Amino acid sequence: MAVVWGSPVRIAAIDAGSNAIRLAIAEVRPAAGLAVVETERFPVRLGHRVFLEHRLDPPTIARAAEAFRHFRRLLDRYQVKSYRAVATSAAFVWGAPWRQGEVRRVLRAIQRVALGIGLGIVVLFYFYPNALQSRLEIYEETLLPSSPKSELAFRAWTYPLENFLGAFNYPRWPYGYGIGTTALGGQYIARFFNVKPPVVGVESGFGTLVVEMGVGGLILWILMSVAILFSAWKVVKKLRGTPWFPVGFVIFWYAFFLLGPATFGGMAAYEDFLLNAYFWLLLGLLFRLPSLALSAEFAIGAPATRRSRRWIG
Repeated sequence: MAVVWGSPVRIAAIDAGSNAIRLAIAEVRPAAGLAVVETERFPVRLGHRVFLEHRLDPPTIARAAEAFRHFRRLLDRYQVKSYRAVATSAAFVWGAPWRQGEVRRVLRAIQRVALGIGLGIVVLFYFYPNALQSRLEIYEETLLPSSPKSELAFRAWTYPLENFLGAFNYPRWPYGYGIGTTALGGQYIARFFNVKPPVVGVESGFGTLVVEMGVGGLILWILMSVAILFSAWKVVKKLRGTPWFPVGFVIFWYAFFLLGPATFGGMAAYEDFLLNAYFWLLLGLLFRLPSLALSAEFAIGAPATRRSRRWIG
């Protein structure tokens, strides 16, 4: 239908959000500009349970359909010439696409960070050339895989693996020597009672589990870790597409690193008070994030339909 801009034209906008669906009808006059005719809001709560189940339930769909039918009647009543409808949050809870231009902004931010780091290195080389050159020579000799004295592969895999396998050289590896027998406090107790320490232990965390609790203790540790990480990943997938996803994702990777690589290298990481306390605290927060996300999403939602009208003369 052609729009004659010499006379007032009625337009409308519909916002289908995760908490409410809103309608705004306005009249455009060439001389007076924009004047709102009517606004209406229905708290349909499209996002209810979507953040947990990733689908709209039938009652919610029925309420949304009724709201849109009501809006259709209002559009006809006010003889709206043009309207636009936009679906936000709840429509993209799972696998939310990048917003227009967001990829470009992220790439530009990465480029700026890389440029800043490069400029910083150039400045440091200009003012402290000898100090940086000596450090680069050390890094090249100890970290490059091509170096004959490289410690990277040895410290990252060979040395921890040798320590782990060394736990099976103890006679009691099938059932262990008891919890705490490899702790540092054992040497003080042995000296106090003037007895020989029962076991020296190994540096590997998984090897420590074998020495103290036997191979069964290691199996139980692996089963516990897999159960925790599997449950945590399920929660992270529920958060995908929400603002809480980055928080859950970081907590998951922290748990994976602490229970896996860090403990394999040495038991000190898991036994550290701060790391252990943050681990269990963050896990509790992770498993509460879906309900916290729902609470935050609907905390400001109104319990009833709200209507407001402003007639223009």
